[in-house]
Amino acid sequence: MRRAFIVALGLATALVLAGCTLFYPNSGAPEDTIEPSASQTEDSSNPETPTESASPSPSVSPTMAPATLQIIYSDASGGVLNVVAEVTNFAEDGGNCVLSYFQGDAASILATVKAERNVTTTQCFPFNVDLASLPKGAMTLMVSYESANHLGESEKFEVIIP
Repeated sequence: MRRAFIVALGLATALVLAGCTLFYPNSGAPEDTIEPSASQTEDSSNPETPTESASPSPSVSPTMAPATLQIIYSDASGGVLNVVAEVTNFAEDGGNCVLSYFQGDAASILATVKAERNVTTTQCFPFNVDLASLPKGAMTLMVSYESANHLGESEKFEVIIP
């Protein structure tokens, strides 16, 4: 009787541990990345190509894959401009995100933060810029991303600085 109990307990333990490996959400290797499909790559092309003087990032290398950025949150209250952005078409560590504002066609860098992989995306650390260092009124902003393998920019967006 005792031997049957031990065998049953051992089998139950083995089944539970095997089930954990099947359902564990981060069981892949850190090098696993989500590559954009051909339709995502074509849709992410930006018809408006800024000149090199208007862009704070270096020119695009033919070996670099495009990065598709999305602005998740922007707010200018409490004395701080907060912007959160993410790269939606891959997940990787080691890149940098740059927040820039435009005066006409000329871009000026406000802040640079690191980026890290999320489950399926690359998340920029939040940008927190003191409002006292910014001009009052409407500002046109853009977030760009650069790593060893990827380069891209968000759409320009506007924030009202009180």
